[in-house]
Amino acid sequence: GRVIHLALEQITKALVQSDSEDNRASVVVSTLKELGGFTEILKKCIDSIFHELIDNPRALVHIEHMRNRCQNNLPSLRLQTQSILARISSIQGNFQRNQYETSDKFSVPSQLTEGTYAELRVSDEKLKLIGVIDLLTISEGSCEIRDFKTGAEKDTHLTQMRIYSLLWRNDKIHNPTKRPVDKIIISYKHCDLELPVPDEADLSKLEVELYGRIDSAVEAIFSPDPMANPSDENCCFCSVKQLCEAYWQFLDANVNTEPVKGGQYADMEIRLLDIRGRSSWDAEIISCPIAESGTNIVFKCESYQFKLKAGQVIRVISGFICKSSDYSFNNVGYITCTYT
Repeated sequence: GRVIHLALEQITKALVQSDSEDNRASVVVSTLKELGGFTEILKKCIDSIFHELIDNPRALVHIEHMRNRCQNNLPSLRLQTQSILARISSIQGNFQRNQYETSDKFSVPSQLTEGTYAELRVSDEKLKLIGVIDLLTISEGSCEIRDFKTGAEKDTHLTQMRIYSLLWRNDKIHNPTKRPVDKIIISYKHCDLELPVPDEADLSKLEVELYGRIDSAVEAIFSPDPMANPSDENCCFCSVKQLCEAYWQFLDANVNTEPVKGGQYADMEIRLLDIRGRSSWDAEIISCPIAESGTNIVFKCESYQFKLKAGQVIRVISGFICKSSDYSFNNVGYITCTYT
């Protein structure tokens, strides 16, 4: 998903920065040639994304495998990118240079005129909120917001687009006349979904709601004992979840007992029972998203910098867990757990 989104971001930015006077189809073709074509763009996006993970010690063991999977899926990534771009290219009007994004970031941009603007920052000074619209198209009779999504449809996407509509209405620099949005589109991998446009009453209600949510968020940030709100999405990239009791209780309460065939990576809390060998222990699951509490496992860890002992409870982040029937030396990670 990130690969496709980044590719679309780079292509649309290049399109709006094009100085060509040719028609839209010619501009798209020439721009893609300058960028090296779809495959080359996607390869560079893959390299860029995985370069960001080099300094992440938990990602090191997975980087090569994930990069290879992306490289092997290049034909599919190309088709999905082409599909979304084809629908974007049908927008009426000419691509226009986005002065805010192509000039010094501290310069003051002016009111936007007719054209298509990629990765446009919009803001509300009173709410102190900033959003980045993937694509804004202004014509004589229309103002359209479009967002790229590479995953499944979610209710939160509608909320996100409503917030973009509010930020655009209240942006004093880009939209001083408060021109409203009259078309909202989400471009998914295989289709475009047009959403209902919020009217003035909807936006005013949303504004009040956001003030309340922001006040609550600020209060939670400065609370000496902030409340945890564990979920797959919230906790996925959290760097301190191994210290959070609420997270491990959440895992124990949300068990999927149908693991991916061949095994998968997961966080788990386990209790060591008896040592089996130099680097393996009999253990049992306390919390794990794919195994019930009390499940007996064999815990293997090739190297660790602390002493392990029977009865000890340890928390494993991104350990590889699989059924013993799926275990092989070709699919194990740095930390591996097997069970029957």
